[in-house]
Amino acid sequence: MWCIQTIDAIFRACMYDVLDLYEEPYDPKRPLVNLDEKPKQLLGEKRMPIPMKPGSPEKYDYEYVRNGTANIFVAVEFKAGKRVTQVTERRTMKDFARFVKMLVDEYPDAEVIRLVTDNLNTHKEKAFYETFSKEEAERILSKIEFHYTPKHGSWLNAAEIEINVMDIECTDRRIGDLETLAREVAAWTKRRNDQKKKINWKFTRDKADKKLSKYYVQGLNCGDTSNVYSYNSTNIWNSPEKVTHTYNDSTYTNYLGNYWSDYKEKYPDAEEIDSTGIWDTPFSIDSDNDNYPLKEPFENYIKPISMIRIGYQPSTHHLAHMTAIEKGWWERDLARFGLEKVTDTEFPSGPPEMTAMMVGDIDVAYVGVAPPISAIDKGLDAKIVAAVQINGSALVLLPELAANYTSAKDIKGLKIATFPPGSVQDIILKKWLKDNGLDPEKDVDIIPMGHQEAISAIEARAVDGVFLPSPSPTIIEMEGAGRIVILSGGMMPNHACCCLLVSGEMIREHPEIVEQIIRTHVNATEYNKAHPDEAAEIFARKTGCDVEMVRESFKRTDMKWIHNPHLEIPSTLEYARVHYEMGYTDKLLAEEDHFDTSFYDKITAIFDTGQPKNPYPSIFGTHNGTITPNATIEVSKLYTYPCEGTGGHTKYARIWNSSLDTNATWNGYVGDWHNISFNEPFTLVAGKTYNYTIRTGSYPQIYHTPVLSTENGWINCTRFTDANGKKYYDWIPAIRLE
Repeated sequence: MWCIQTIDAIFRACMYDVLDLYEEPYDPKRPLVNLDEKPKQLLGEKRMPIPMKPGSPEKYDYEYVRNGTANIFVAVEFKAGKRVTQVTERRTMKDFARFVKMLVDEYPDAEVIRLVTDNLNTHKEKAFYETFSKEEAERILSKIEFHYTPKHGSWLNAAEIEINVMDIECTDRRIGDLETLAREVAAWTKRRNDQKKKINWKFTRDKADKKLSKYYVQGLNCGDTSNVYSYNSTNIWNSPEKVTHTYNDSTYTNYLGNYWSDYKEKYPDAEEIDSTGIWDTPFSIDSDNDNYPLKEPFENYIKPISMIRIGYQPSTHHLAHMTAIEKGWWERDLARFGLEKVTDTEFPSGPPEMTAMMVGDIDVAYVGVAPPISAIDKGLDAKIVAAVQINGSALVLLPELAANYTSAKDIKGLKIATFPPGSVQDIILKKWLKDNGLDPEKDVDIIPMGHQEAISAIEARAVDGVFLPSPSPTIIEMEGAGRIVILSGGMMPNHACCCLLVSGEMIREHPEIVEQIIRTHVNATEYNKAHPDEAAEIFARKTGCDVEMVRESFKRTDMKWIHNPHLEIPSTLEYARVHYEMGYTDKLLAEEDHFDTSFYDKITAIFDTGQPKNPYPSIFGTHNGTITPNATIEVSKLYTYPCEGTGGHTKYARIWNSSLDTNATWNGYVGDWHNISFNEPFTLVAGKTYNYTIRTGSYPQIYHTPVLSTENGWINCTRFTDANGKKYYDWIPAIRLE
């Protein structure tokens, strides 16, 4: 490293790529193999050495005979304890290609060999086309996935360690001819393989950041470095705001720093502040300080939980929860946080659900956005963290009244059942009546009821109509008890309806669980959108409704399942205004009183290359490379930036690593044809490296660089094969994953 004054983006991208590979678990189907070569001078003896004997070492003359040079190829699969070697006269491009062919033939059952090597000009794919026929070259290359160490970074290649062992045990002596060298290296290789000698690689990405960060070019967004070295930085070593935490069964609200295992060695006279678990003396890190160092590891400041309790209502609005719980996704996804059980409780409407949350009976609520407004005003400690759906309710009148309905004024004098005061349906109905010149308190008799009670009331003709969420309006209509006269989206276009509400205690003490709750909710929402028939079956099993009625309700409703909370903010604030004007709340609540969108924004980050300044030259073909996001991304589709005036698109995409393998296929020039959707939503984890294969059509925009640093992470090109079969190593497609 002495020759490097700074470490730039390309060096870091290559380094992270290699180190991330080293941290992946062993996979015999996708072996990780490191390759390097060692030049060896062939030196013969000018005078015969005197062999060693007891009490006397071998003696040889300082003069020797130069017999030329040789090359030793060494490939080591260090996690399996296997190596392949070959002695050659030279190390030309063709020698390299022949050795890699031998390596491929050594792994007949491997799907692909992930080959780590340095970036010599002989280590390129063109070597294979110049050595073998086109068919053979492509056969070999189809089995190889190249990963290059950075320039001046060959020390990252584990094969150098193996070569050093070979020197110590075998080749660091005079060997006079090629045949002897080949025989000795083969014997050494066999012994090492028989013993299954492995390499214990300990240098990780985190350690690289700690050791090398002072050389990094600043201003590069390369993810969380977990760096504990400061170097006159402006790092903040404690929470930016006070955190409510539990310590020794007592609850405190303080700034929190970090736990340092050597704290008492450095500050033996430090004392704990008022039994809070925080030391009174800052911990110094170079020129910075951790002003609130912790007495114990951070997990001791969080009250452990083993169960999550979720509230919901028997509406298709809340199908994301029903799908997640039936398929076991809640318990599966939350198990890694130590949660052993997820329970759910059905509520007839939002207000009683909020009462349950206020007394601590539920932690998470699928609920309309309006009931939390009154509850928060009365002291409920909770925030909306994700959206659930918009629209989705309908006004149903008795058949004879529906036949004569023309406008809101026809509702005057009628008796309408809907959810209790403060619910979404109550607010929308009253606002709609008021907007149409009617007094909700005098002109219409609005009766608060739950789902089933309201359905029974209109079936018994005890009311003139109902205003209810899906699927109730469709059920009433199909049973002949009434007819839908207006959908809620016609009363208040694209209005927020239901949301995902999480307790403040969980947000503060278990933010990682909140993130996962949102991820599971997002995945369940997208799954239902892609599989509506199955979603209908899940709802029918959960509620006892007829499945065909549920399917029909999807057709007759204007409901849209969503998860982006930002889409619900405007109408939620409108509900808050109406609440205040109607006297349901004592004060007018603001956005920050209702929402915490930070979790959603974090987990639904996108990976976007943006558009290059010059996307040309461009041609369709097959791109291969890797992507390393710097934030965890929930992905369901891929967008391809087309060159202006062209039909540039992606025909096929595959993204994979040892724990993920998913693909997407284009449906032709129909609908939003720039986007292709993957088989099912998946997660790209921050800091992890993923392989991609993207097969394009027409003229997509291209970045002409081997490595691209974006705001969202890194993307590189390992090979691009154009439509004419020509190979490039610096063509990156302009794409967006979201």
